[in-house]
Amino acid sequence: MLSYFWLEILLIKTERDKMFNARRLRECRLKKGLTQTELMFELDKMGLRVSRCTLLNWESGNTIPNANALNVLAGYFNKSIKYFFAHKHN
Repeated sequence: MLSYFWLEILLIKTERDKMFNARRLRECRLKKGLTQTELMFELDKMGLRVSRCTLLNWESGNTIPNANALNVLAGYFNKSIKYFFAHKHN
């Protein structure tokens, strides 16, 4: 499974027409009815320690999660990693 994970990350990095879609991360959080602080604690239970400020930056598109964080987020929200790299439409 780890090799599939890295293959998916490599695929995302080579697809130039796709970028991290911060809105999808926010939508996933809101769909679960969580605040950023609550999500921060949920991710901590899964071994990913991030601050609320980090979540804010991810959701606003200022920064993107690293490979490990993407893996945890995808698992928590039951989505593929590629889901967070969908086309952005204006």
